[in-house]
Amino acid sequence: MRDVITIPDALLDVIARAIRQHVQSYFTALAARLDALEKSAAREPVVNVTSFPVKDHSEAIESLRRGHEEHGRQIAEDRREFDRLSLSVQASCATLAERLDALGSAVARDTVATMPPPHVTDHSDAIEILRHAQDEHARQINDERRDLDRLQHGIESIREQIKTLEGRETPVPKDGEPGRDAFELDVLPFIDFARDYPRGTLAQHQGGLWRAHANTHGAHGWACVVDGIASTKVTMDSERSFTVHIERSGGAHETATFALPVMIYRGVFVAGETYKAGDVVTWAGSLWHCNATTDTKPDAGGDAWTLAAKRGRDGKDARMSIVGAAA
Repeated sequence: MRDVITIPDALLDVIARAIRQHVQSYFTALAARLDALEKSAAREPVVNVTSFPVKDHSEAIESLRRGHEEHGRQIAEDRREFDRLSLSVQASCATLAERLDALGSAVARDTVATMPPPHVTDHSDAIEILRHAQDEHARQINDERRDLDRLQHGIESIREQIKTLEGRETPVPKDGEPGRDAFELDVLPFIDFARDYPRGTLAQHQGGLWRAHANTHGAHGWACVVDGIASTKVTMDSERSFTVHIERSGGAHETATFALPVMIYRGVFVAGETYKAGDVVTWAGSLWHCNATTDTKPDAGGDAWTLAAKRGRDGKDARMSIVGAAA
């Protein structure tokens, strides 16, 4: 027989009551902290921004509202997790109390009860995680409250500015000085770059109209407002080709080349030579006009040549007579 260990019933009762009180006090404090967090979230100030629509802050207010709803859902989940852990701990405490009661009864009967050691699930890690989550939620709520305060302060500032603007008197517009008719404008006949002109001066220069956009100094300060033609030059490049060169008043240059199909007599047609539009040749006693660049014969058919003057009939031989001769 093994030695019987005697434990007084009073001591067992004290141990059981201490364990119950410790567990109950811990979960009571945790429940109080959750209730305080829920009440704090419920007391969050709601800023009425519908009476004064501010477009720039509507998205921020909606984001804060969604954050509050998300925090409320997380708090509800934490509450359910707390209830589940509380029930588990209470069940473990009840099992421990039953085993302590059984152990006390066995000791009272001077018997050794062989029973497995009580197993109590350790929820300290889960409770610590919940505590950190609650602290984090509290910090987020404080941050959002400060953001709401700043937003409300900004809205109040805008309202004050609007009241200030509404209280000001609207200035009455005054008529400006009457303008001048276009025919009353003074336009100088030319620009003397050796002198300076004031801003707004109008003058003719190189076939165009120039205006001084600032106080001038030489050529500086002038701008061409009506671009005319300063000069025109025509150059003959070949028998039919000409080039026209135009210089604008503002300094721009334009060049165009064109050709005129004037008639030029090239003599008798020569086989193998290229003729251009406007060339005129003699062929088979007739005069032919070239309509397009070609090297074909005039009477070869097609549209390259046009008969300009047809050959006439040969004349009769003349009778020769000697003046003064006997009949």
